[in-house]
Amino acid sequence: MAVSSDGWSLWRDRRFVLLVWARVVSVLGNSFAQLALALAVLALPGASAGPLSLVLACQALPQLVFILVGGAWASRSPVSSESTGALAV
Repeated sequence: MAVSSDGWSLWRDRRFVLLVWARVVSVLGNSFAQLALALAVLALPGASAGPLSLVLACQALPQLVFILVGGAWASRSPVSSESTGALAV
């Protein structure tokens, strides 16, 4: 593929546009899920900021753990195994 100095050449590639739209939809979906969770917890009888913070912490804690463990694993493993693992997923 030829390299172009035109800044819009990437946007003409259908695969790139689909990738960008998929990423946008994914990020929006995750954001709306967090908002819906917060509103659902606050809609419970007797709910306040305390239970909401507990629910949001329980949601964020596994993500934090997996990011830390995954980062440590990725920094210590050879690049070829990471590429193979990414392709397998």
